[in-house]
Amino acid sequence: MKNILFVLLICFFGMTISAQGVDMSYYTSEYLRPEGNFTERLEVLEAVKDANLTGIGDFYHMALKYLLVKTPDVSNKMERDANDISARILCQGLGAEKYSAAAPELWQTVQYFDVTFDYNQGLVMQDALNALGQVGATEFVPHIVQRLNDFNTQVISDVESKRRVQRAVVGAIYALEALHDPAGFRPVFFVSTGWYDPAIKAIASTTLPNIVEDPGDIISGIIQDPSTVPGIKYEAWREMLRTNAPNSSKAK
Repeated sequence: MKNILFVLLICFFGMTISAQGVDMSYYTSEYLRPEGNFTERLEVLEAVKDANLTGIGDFYHMALKYLLVKTPDVSNKMERDANDISARILCQGLGAEKYSAAAPELWQTVQYFDVTFDYNQGLVMQDALNALGQVGATEFVPHIVQRLNDFNTQVISDVESKRRVQRAVVGAIYALEALHDPAGFRPVFFVSTGWYDPAIKAIASTTLPNIVEDPGDIISGIIQDPSTVPGIKYEAWREMLRTNAPNSSKAK
């Protein structure tokens, strides 16, 4: 029964490949072999990456769908490492291709490789979030904002956990920068003033002006919020002064 399911998956995924002028049939058949393992699928993806092919968003999308199907079958560290590297190649490929149709699977990848699971190192989550920004997945802004808000309310002292979380935070920052949605300004601002390492806070600070040109109303809300401590209000005021917002917004 399982072999029949594999054959059906191969047929389905294979039919989704229209390589836009690049013949991907060999890579597709090798990647979808029912008897293939995690290492062998990684070797296929590395060969595709090394070939520097373009216009293959359909292939990357198919391959990510299949990876998500197979991820629950990971049973040891070697398989997990191969699966993680495969996921990173696919997220980076989809981002480079700006393949917007893959947005739902990219968000599913964020969830599958969330750093709340101790075995996830944060790199796949970072790449998946970054790719969401690159493909213009504006419909996922609320989800990214909520995830970043969750990180901002944590205070993590364990060095290893902090390292993993900060990788994911960087992915969320870059996604919100690319998507240019005003909703992304507030959580990124709180990264710049939060519990993170100076390098992460600097990334957030550099990104803020690129999210929204005039954050006056957002910053006013932060300053007027009675739960905001004075130090953060002062940083919000300073942030307002360094923006390119019109003087009328700054005067508020």
